[in-house]
Amino acid sequence: MRYDISDLGWHLSGFEPFEWELEKSAEIGIALQPEIGPVPAKIPGSVQRSLHDAGLIENWEVGHNCRNIEWIENRHWVYNATLPADKTPGGLRHSLVFEGLDGQGRIFVNGKCVHHFANGFVRHSIDITDALEDGDNQLAMVFECSPRWLGQFGRTSQIRDLKARFNYGWDWSKRLMQIGVYGGAWLESRPDEGRFDAFFYTDYDLETREGSLFICPELSGLYSAVVEVEIDGGVHSSTIEIDFGCDEYIIDELEVEPWHPNGCGDQKLYQLEIKALAPDGKLLWQASQKIGFKNIQWKQCRDAPKDSDPWLCCVNGKDIFLQGANWTPIRPNFADLERKDYQQRIKLYADLGFNIFRVWGGGFLESRDFYELCDEYGIMVWQEFPLSSSGVDNKTPDDDETIELMCRTVRSYVRRRSSYVSLLMWCGGNELQKKGPHGTINGIPLDESDRMLGRMGRVCRDMDPIRRFIATSSLGPRFFALESEFGQGLHWDVHGPWKANEMDLEKWKSYWSHDDSLFRSETGCPGPSDASLIRRYLGEQKPEPFSVENPLWGDYDWWFEGDIFEREMGRKPAKLEEYAAWGQSRQAKLLSIAVSECKRRFPECGGIIIWMGHDSWPCSANTSLIDFEGQPKQAALELKKIFKEQQDT
Repeated sequence: MRYDISDLGWHLSGFEPFEWELEKSAEIGIALQPEIGPVPAKIPGSVQRSLHDAGLIENWEVGHNCRNIEWIENRHWVYNATLPADKTPGGLRHSLVFEGLDGQGRIFVNGKCVHHFANGFVRHSIDITDALEDGDNQLAMVFECSPRWLGQFGRTSQIRDLKARFNYGWDWSKRLMQIGVYGGAWLESRPDEGRFDAFFYTDYDLETREGSLFICPELSGLYSAVVEVEIDGGVHSSTIEIDFGCDEYIIDELEVEPWHPNGCGDQKLYQLEIKALAPDGKLLWQASQKIGFKNIQWKQCRDAPKDSDPWLCCVNGKDIFLQGANWTPIRPNFADLERKDYQQRIKLYADLGFNIFRVWGGGFLESRDFYELCDEYGIMVWQEFPLSSSGVDNKTPDDDETIELMCRTVRSYVRRRSSYVSLLMWCGGNELQKKGPHGTINGIPLDESDRMLGRMGRVCRDMDPIRRFIATSSLGPRFFALESEFGQGLHWDVHGPWKANEMDLEKWKSYWSHDDSLFRSETGCPGPSDASLIRRYLGEQKPEPFSVENPLWGDYDWWFEGDIFEREMGRKPAKLEEYAAWGQSRQAKLLSIAVSECKRRFPECGGIIIWMGHDSWPCSANTSLIDFEGQPKQAALELKKIFKEQQDT
């Protein structure tokens, strides 16, 4: 039995660090008041959004307003609510469950600490039965100060904290240290006799044209449980007994139609209902979800080096070109996102012809809404675990404690997302590598000989054996594809380039026409946002001068190309509208060349994933295809023509 605790009428208060623990001042003996609030708060939701809705802070998306709210990071934030007595009847075990707690802190019931949290990537389930009292119960969540820096630059090998790193600022996003609850939050009540939990995944057999459902149970305090399984459309109905110690139960020979990626067929989904009952008939656990069935085989690309990794994806017996976008969080305050935010963007990607998202390792485990919509629209998901490069060094931590923390995170990811048919593969993280023969610009990607990545791979394959796990992206002998090394069999999955730099159009064409990469999982070109969007978020900034000395452009100096405009035109832009139109046209032209050449080489090249899909911040310039407000740039519309061409064929 579940009760959604978002309806409890939460309030939020801000304190100087640890002041809330005093309750009363030692000096004068009166009750201490919070520095901020209390104000109404939403669960799920961010501290920042609650403060904004209460009129206490300005819109951080405008100008440099985000700098004015960094003080929020330096407070402790307390969420309070009353849990009514009728929600915690006797004779049951009661647990608070949070899909995500973004920060570190403690949870209290009636003043008693019941849980410490410090991992922003795992589900938290907290048995609160022994802390409950007769009558109403008081709940409190305390978010303490987050780590000071986990941002883009530093040493990956020294990172021990588990929080989304992009919140600290990246080349495409400013610092907004989200604090709060994301995903679902509920009270779960179950019989006192024991505990049952499970996750599941599916597969499809091409020879028999039948599907299989794999149920992975976990029993505690029970010798056995009765499990009722129902798949709609008359596909399956059964009652089975699962004993303690059973790791997996398979229901096969299911007469189902396969699920196909976008552009390759229908996205057939079936409603699954599962209930687990104690021997006396009491409900222990239940799940309800739409599921699909697909068959995935990975093959070597045509003419690939004999020892190379397989980068040709065969779905339901058909080799397909993977054409997609690197998915970053829609907003830095992702706790405040609603299903409609995901719906708008994922539908747009599907309409543009995309069939894969790479969920980048500097973000977080994307939401159930995201995965449900990917199932619905036929976009496959390459899900990375929360590791990323840092520039100074890009190696994983090597200590046992951090490795075990990451393996716990892997288990949580797999348990919560393996049931979605859109999930294609798992990846250890983004751009993890050691220095190569050409220095840091072209390192050698790590493999599973790395202690952490090796452990993660073993955990992943043990729990989800039908899906591919790779250590990192890029992967193979080289991180980047240098033109001077074409023809040597060194470029398997590679990243870059992200801009043409000094290459003119002919040199850019030459680079791509001679490319020998087997897969391109991160490639991009910069382009400005529309002039009207830039003006909406200017604040006190001005478009001129068109140079990196102007913070409007300097904040995104990697992606500002005013110097190229001046070289081509022999002058500076006359106005913002001219520069925006020129930049978007240039981005569309360069990306069209890159994507067309990769598709021309198929099946020698297995696919290309554009960096990046959409803006998470109102960037004046970035490599995104879709702007901050969810509107496609010119490049996205040009790629649609190329992507749709293969699908029509």
